Amino acid sequence: MKHKNCVKYIVAAGTAITTAGAVWGLKFLHSLAAARKAPELKRLEIKEQDFFQGNEAFIDEINTGKLWLQETGHEDVSITSFDGLKLVGHLYLCDDPKRTIIMFHGFRSSWLRDFGFAAREFYEAGCNLLIIEQRAHGKSEGEHITYGVFERFDCLEWARYAAERFGSMPIYLDGISMGASTVLMASSLRLPKAVKGIIADCGYTTPKAIISEVFRQHSSVPPEMIVPLVSLYSKLSCGFSFDDYSTLDAMKVNTRPVFFAHGDADTFVPMEMTLQNYKACIAPKRLFIAHGATHGLSYLVEHDAYKKELLEFFSDCERT
Repeated sequence: MKHKNCVKYIVAAGTAITTAGAVWGLKFLHSLAAARKAPELKRLEIKEQDFFQGNEAFIDEINTGKLWLQETGHEDVSITSFDGLKLVGHLYLCDDPKRTIIMFHGFRSSWLRDFGFAAREFYEAGCNLLIIEQRAHGKSEGEHITYGVFERFDCLEWARYAAERFGSMPIYLDGISMGASTVLMASSLRLPKAVKGIIADCGYTTPKAIISEVFRQHSSVPPEMIVPLVSLYSKLSCGFSFDDYSTLDAMKVNTRPVFFAHGDADTFVPMEMTLQNYKACIAPKRLFIAHGATHGLSYLVEHDAYKKELLEFFSDCERT
């Protein structure tokens, strides 16, 4: 009898240790995928210079753009999210504005990095700029990145803020990478009438798809084995799963015009994801492919053509 009890205790202890180890492993992987600051792990580390391979010539332009944003007069503003977080934005008011663009940066990036190179030209073309620091980034509160699942509601609140402040002036939602998926997901919500169109540069299709893609690129563990478990852990611990919502869901109901852009040399978010979003979109739409552009650099690589198409997009949206 004592022997049987001893075996039971050993089995129970082994089960507890295994369970604790599994939970710790899921917590660690979830932190890699969705924490404000990822734990350091060389194998999954993504550095900023990784996005410039083949496009290194544009690094100086991005740094010049950052400097312009820092030195140009602007107003720091904030709102409160649906779940009580303080969210921060930076408002640049131009002379004689024609429209306001609300800009959302990408995953673990920053407002300075993602928009410095385009912001000045938009500003000089008569656009007020409201450049957002997404939840769990920079000065905005929050500990978890939700890949657009919660961020889409933040986008709605920023759109309401702009509509209240600027009245009937046309508003555009603009995003890069995760920011693109954020604004696309937000398009299914009851946005203010002043929102005339959406700009989505190198967005992904679903949170689950992009997380699986990153794991596939940087880990030897098949994502099919681990991502669903991490998603379940996320649902239980943070209130969202990687299946809760997607850009594809939103594109099936969105009615506002969308300008899609992507670089065909993007190895982080595959161009195929934008093509899927474009195909699913039932609203008026444009597609711009920048040849040779890596992730988030389409505007720089094919600058003149991109800018021309975007100005035409504004004109089309404001005629209706």
